[in-house]
Amino acid sequence: MSDFTALVGTGEIKRKYGLDRGQIFRLIASGDWPEPVASLDHGKVWNAEVIDQAVKELRKSGRITKDGRLIPNRYLPKPRARV
Repeated sequence: MSDFTALVGTGEIKRKYGLDRGQIFRLIASGDWPEPVASLDHGKVWNAEVIDQAVKELRKSGRITKDGRLIPNRYLPKPRARV
């Protein structure tokens, strides 16, 4: 087992998931994006495994569409209250 943690920045996120910087920072502002592990002179970096899981969850919820569009929370269906 390695002590190495894979990190990704906005460039890698764009290439792998199709999300641009603006979309990433809108997700950060909405509280729907994981905290970065560091802020470097070049920009923020995140744990690659955490981002992979976050993107899967955002796609599952409909927040990110299959074609990479970001859907504002106000347009997503509200969860129904259980009776």
